[in-house]
Amino acid sequence: MRTRLGVFCDRLIEAGWLAAVIVVPLLFNVYSESVYEVNKVCILRSIALVMSLAWVVRTVEEQRGKPLSEIGLTQQVKGLLLRPLVLPALLLIGVYVLTTLTSIWPYVSLWGSYDRRQGTYTTLAYIAIFFLILQTLRTQEQRERLVTFTVLASLPVSLHAFIQHYGLAPGPWGGAFGERVASSLGNPIFAAAYLIMVVPLTMRQAVKSFSALIEGRKSLLSRLIPVVFYPFVLVIQLLSIVFTQSRGPFLGLLGGLFFFFLLLAISKGKRGLALVVISLAVMLGLLLATLNLPNTPLAALRELPYVERLGTIIETSTFKVRILIWEGAVQMSTASLTRMIFGYGPETMDLAFYPYLSPALVQFEGPGRTADRAHNETLDALVTTGLIGVAVYLLLFGSLFYYGFKGLGLIGGRQQQTQFAALLAIGGALGVLLPWLLDGALRFAGVGIPAGMLAALVVYLVLFLLRRQKRETWDGRNQVLLIALLSAIVAHFIEIQSGIAVTTTRTTFWVYAALTAVTALPREGEPVPARSRDRWGKKGRRRSRGKAQTASVHRASLGSHALLIGLLLITLGFDFITPALDLRSNLAIVGLFVLVWLLGGGVVIAEADEQPFRIGSLLIYSLASLGCLLVFVPLHIASLRLFDVPANITLTYYLCLFLILITFALVLLKRTSVPHRAEEHSNRWLYPILAAVVIVLIFRTNLDVVRADIYSAFGRAYQEAEQWDRSIALYQWALELAPRQDHYYRFLGHAYLKKAQPVTGQREYWFSKAQEALERAKELSPLDPDHYGNLANLHHAWADVTDDPAEKA
Repeated sequence: MRTRLGVFCDRLIEAGWLAAVIVVPLLFNVYSESVYEVNKVCILRSIALVMSLAWVVRTVEEQRGKPLSEIGLTQQVKGLLLRPLVLPALLLIGVYVLTTLTSIWPYVSLWGSYDRRQGTYTTLAYIAIFFLILQTLRTQEQRERLVTFTVLASLPVSLHAFIQHYGLAPGPWGGAFGERVASSLGNPIFAAAYLIMVVPLTMRQAVKSFSALIEGRKSLLSRLIPVVFYPFVLVIQLLSIVFTQSRGPFLGLLGGLFFFFLLLAISKGKRGLALVVISLAVMLGLLLATLNLPNTPLAALRELPYVERLGTIIETSTFKVRILIWEGAVQMSTASLTRMIFGYGPETMDLAFYPYLSPALVQFEGPGRTADRAHNETLDALVTTGLIGVAVYLLLFGSLFYYGFKGLGLIGGRQQQTQFAALLAIGGALGVLLPWLLDGALRFAGVGIPAGMLAALVVYLVLFLLRRQKRETWDGRNQVLLIALLSAIVAHFIEIQSGIAVTTTRTTFWVYAALTAVTALPREGEPVPARSRDRWGKKGRRRSRGKAQTASVHRASLGSHALLIGLLLITLGFDFITPALDLRSNLAIVGLFVLVWLLGGGVVIAEADEQPFRIGSLLIYSLASLGCLLVFVPLHIASLRLFDVPANITLTYYLCLFLILITFALVLLKRTSVPHRAEEHSNRWLYPILAAVVIVLIFRTNLDVVRADIYSAFGRAYQEAEQWDRSIALYQWALELAPRQDHYYRFLGHAYLKKAQPVTGQREYWFSKAQEALERAKELSPLDPDHYGNLANLHHAWADVTDDPAEKA
């Protein structure tokens, strides 16, 4: 039964996935110890929890009033399992749960490590968002809204990169990587890895806007604005990627662009153009290979800015460190049959890697340093989740490529399906065999397997061209979108073989995976977009009310989009508005806000209204978007000024974010026709209980994590200022919120040790407190050798100030 509450929950789920693609790339917190990842992970998990709650309520509402025999649970489960990518996603959940149970440290495998937070809990949040998009994204309008705001979210990321590149962002926003920019992701590689995933969608939007300009269905201004906006965004995205000077993402971008143009040529039936694309790709590959060879005619090019990093890939210490880590990863994975099958557990590589640290790696990285990632996703999967994890990981990507090709009409009958699967299997097998035969080891297998799979995709497409096979007929409305999604996934697949998948790129990947599934094989009976739905009964009534209906739809669409721009603005406000922000000396930051608001407003008004920039449209956009910012900023500033330690600023942001999402859902609810029925209210008493459980989970597993990190950051600051009492108190507050975080006990132990340095009557007391804290850190993380070293240093310092020989011993 369709109820207003059920429809509201449906809209709230959509608000959640839109918030994920907007907020996660942008959010950071200069007051926390981990400025970037912990804040992104916690907001992502909180959004996933709210979306899951909304799905439960929606599902109950839909089944309300139906007898058990009509629900058809078995049929629904079978139908779900037959949907694209569902089986690999479920298998991945099973792998993470199993390997968490068999982990060398189950606690950190479940909740995530201190630095990355990518444990099973976070992985379940990604997959929950994937399933919810798969289940609730039904209309073309929803699809377009998701794509539009994915591109819009990349705009401030790219503009922030520009500000850093030209040195216009002093203080905590300027970046710490020299000439390389990191933007809101905190690392040049992470920033570029995210942007290369958005570039293909921006290209799709540009293609779509040019097509709309030619078709001429809207007013000229409505068509011109996207034609100018999307190419502009594409240019600054590409320049921002160049400014990061990140080699792995650049190679991923080249691979993604190659597949974009190749698939586009094939989909348009341009066989000659496809062969030209392949030829250019081969020539570019040879050029890059030649650049990396010594004493070639192209050696002078290696001195050029930005080209230099591409011409010294195999000569850098980074490349040598990667190889040494890969060697250790293979050794640790093959050291035990159990660990080879099940891995060491998610997020445990840094602890398990110590016995496999080679002297050469120690020389590069320094003593006491370990590797928490293999810098290769295939080997990361092998180390943490074993062979079963690698198999599911490859199945997931293989399934994505299969359904993408199938959606484009490139895979049809049984023969093509068999050929595709065989080529992927052969490519992956050769990726293991060839490195072993040429190198005598498996250290390059982590790169070889993905490379073999991608080569297999190219071979399949070449065979498709040579045989002049006809594509299966398919609705081409989303053809370029599907090509863009596949290209972005290919770019990501290449990049993670030499980098690290972080919260932003993982979120983007799972959103793209769901979007690929619903675009490649839409469900039967998918409703038409609400904008084109005819909800009026009589012909005369349609004529009399048509204009009013259209105006109402436009207002609701514009209002909902303006709220999302407001969400984007308050996230930027959270990032940049601090007591240290002087507007007169930070005009670039002010310009960032203004440019995002103006450009975002231009495109959402143009896409929502056939006659943009009417007074009503401008008023709706301004009130909704700036209203969010005007409400948030005073609350944010109050949270900063009321307390010495601004641990509650995150709570203020969360409250404003979820209020915007609820308002977004209400706005879309008003434009949705729901039959008026006498709704039953039995069992709705359960909903507040479920909501309370979700709120408690958000506080305990996300908000408190961030608050503890803020207390810890301020504790470190006071410790560096030699204000030991204040530092100790802050660490204790952090531990009240995160009592199982061994890092905080280590910091507390160091503060106690510093407190014991002056000669006072309480010296022994502070030494004993330091020992107590460091022993607790060791108990919580017994595999971390740093804790044993810290205890040794403590006892050495204690012995130096003790006169009693017995106590020294």
